[in-house]
Amino acid sequence: MTVSNNRSIPEGTFVPALSYAQPVGEVVDWLVDAFGVSERFRAGDEHAQISLGTGGVLLSGLRENLNVGNAGYITVRVPNLLEIYNRASAFGAEITSEPTEYMYGEQQFGARDLGGHIWYFSQTVRDVDPTAWGAVHPD
Repeated sequence: MTVSNNRSIPEGTFVPALSYAQPVGEVVDWLVDAFGVSERFRAGDEHAQISLGTGGVLLSGLRENLNVGNAGYITVRVPNLLEIYNRASAFGAEITSEPTEYMYGEQQFGARDLGGHIWYFSQTVRDVDPTAWGAVHPD
């Protein structure tokens, strides 16, 4: 599937969105400082976009009409996991899981942002066939 380019939305087929009770500008500043993401832009007081590498996330104030709260989490693939872990720790982010290497070839850690969302940062440490750890490909 090919999607058209649009500078107003992050690239990629899946574009996660997170809602916050805190002012979106405060959230953007915190995410930039704690996790090292880049701000793409802000649109008024209620909307913003951030990016890291080729991925992007939409940020907004709480949207009662969507009834989404702050459930879910984001996984961000990075080449420098320990650098981000050290940065997030130094900035006071709540670390929910320490850097751990998993059987599927990723080293990951988790941190909670100021809106309560969990962010997992993941660095590939080796290429592993998914069937080696029990995954099954669809027929």
